[in-house]
Amino acid sequence: MNTVSFPGLGIGAFKIRAEAFSIGGLSVRWYALCICLGLLVAFFYCEKKAKFFEIEDNDFLDLVLWGVPAGLIGARLGYVLMDLKSFRSFKDVISVWNGGLSIYGGLITAVIVLVIACRIKKVDIRNVLDLAVLGFLIGQMIGRLGNFFNIEVYGVQTNLPWRMGIGINSISSFVHPLFLYEILWNLVGFVLILAFLDRRKFRGEVFLWYTAWYGCGRAFMEGLRDPEFQLMAGSVRINQLIAAVLAAAAIALWIYFRFFKTSVHFDAGETEKNMTLKELRELHKTEQFEKQNEAYEAQFESEMQEEASVTEDELSMKHIMDAIEETDDGKEE
Repeated sequence: MNTVSFPGLGIGAFKIRAEAFSIGGLSVRWYALCICLGLLVAFFYCEKKAKFFEIEDNDFLDLVLWGVPAGLIGARLGYVLMDLKSFRSFKDVISVWNGGLSIYGGLITAVIVLVIACRIKKVDIRNVLDLAVLGFLIGQMIGRLGNFFNIEVYGVQTNLPWRMGIGINSISSFVHPLFLYEILWNLVGFVLILAFLDRRKFRGEVFLWYTAWYGCGRAFMEGLRDPEFQLMAGSVRINQLIAAVLAAAAIALWIYFRFFKTSVHFDAGETEKNMTLKELRELHKTEQFEKQNEAYEAQFESEMQEEASVTEDELSMKHIMDAIEETDDGKEE
């Protein structure tokens, strides 16, 4: 059995199993459970957020049925194509539970399929991508935990305080825990996106944020991986190049659409569904205030009418009493 440790953090070696449990002859691995959990959490979170991105419930479900299988297939194919020599049979290719998914393979495939689906459903692909990347981040954070149980996605050897010790087949080494780096990087990215979501100026902006953020982090982390486990083109790391190019392109596009192509920004006259979350809250607060103010005015007017009615009744009664008194005085005379 393999072992893992974090000696710089005071965590000694402990045994780790790739298998979570087995049912009969079926082995269920932690990696598969992490991927499934990531998909479920991402689904329910995005379902709650769909309205904000102008996506109806029925359209959301249809797009999930298109995008998720396409993303998983693309992620696996991307991984296989980068290391063909390690796959000797079709069974090896489909053995996803052993690990091996390419983030960019899944992302590119999912985007292509979603573009087609959105054209059929007549849904704005930019809104779909803005929502989808929130799901990507959640799925990546949880899914990367599966790499920990498989003892994979680690970097070159290091002596840093947070180094991870791995013991595989009695061979020990201390390496960069890249899976942990990516989890933390994605967590920070997710928090930042939520913090700046109210400042979203155009459809597709969140997708550019994600592409730039993840690309920058991935390009850095790929530089820490052992070239032995990478697809190389001479001295160029293919995954690092892809990450860097996509990040640079996303940053350039964001600057262009944010500061120069302002015609794509949300207009002040657009309907409520196109407003940012902050604007919606302000609008709802204003509407609630106006409704309360109208209710107060109606209540005040009603009370004034009641008081006026009471006053008229009192005056009428006074006149009647005065008339009776005058009549009585006349009789006594």
